[in-house]
Amino acid sequence: MKLIFIKDIAAHLGEEVTLRGWVRNIRHSGKLLFIILRDGTGEIQCVAFQPELGEEMFDAAKRLTMESSLIITGIPKPHQKLAGTFELSVKSVKPVQIAEEYPIGKKRTRTRFPALKPPSLDPLTQTVGCASHPPYSILCDL
Repeated sequence: MKLIFIKDIAAHLGEEVTLRGWVRNIRHSGKLLFIILRDGTGEIQCVAFQPELGEEMFDAAKRLTMESSLIITGIPKPHQKLAGTFELSVKSVKPVQIAEEYPIGKKRTRTRFPALKPPSLDPLTQTVGCASHPPYSILCDL
């Protein structure tokens, strides 16, 4: 098994490789575990199947949190749905350090900035703006 960077994964399809990095995101569904791994050169989805990984190692992988560091071994293959991307079929997972639970939620929340508001709200915004600043209400009519 070769220790490689994620950016070089395309040159090692079908070979057993080892990656080191951090967990960007993790989710599981029954006997499947999906780990998004990043190493500074890129990101890859690592797919762990409980019967192939073993009960003990699968449980250790499920305990990973965001930003945990790990060494993961598997066989890279083309992603089934996304052309030009790859995924790693996991053979072993070795946590190096389990990070404390990340204080910010896993999913990014959408922040609405005034500049991104829909144009349909412009009349309402202008009316509220004029009402809240009476000295400037003359300028609202221009």
